[in-house]
Amino acid sequence: MKQRGGDARAEVNERGFDSEDSEEQFQQATLDRKVVVDVREALNRIEDGTYGKCIDCGRRIEPARLLAIPWTPYCLDDQNRHDRISESEQRFDALSTVK
Repeated sequence: MKQRGGDARAEVNERGFDSEDSEEQFQQATLDRKVVVDVREALNRIEDGTYGKCIDCGRRIEPARLLAIPWTPYCLDDQNRHDRISESEQRFDALSTVK
């Protein structure tokens, strides 16, 4: 025979896991949509003859990088710059939410 309090705790725990699973699924779906958009943009660059050139600096994207991430719009230097900017923005956002 189960105790009523135990059932309630189990239900809360299950909801917690469901919430975590939902967040993970949401993040994965968001990433999947971003990849689809990036691939479409790469196809557009193929059509207009700019595929393989960095959209920031215009230099040739390293062949090994294109093999690893065919839809990348950036050379490695510019990708690293974008990553640093993104990390800085995330830190700023995290700090601005702390009260």
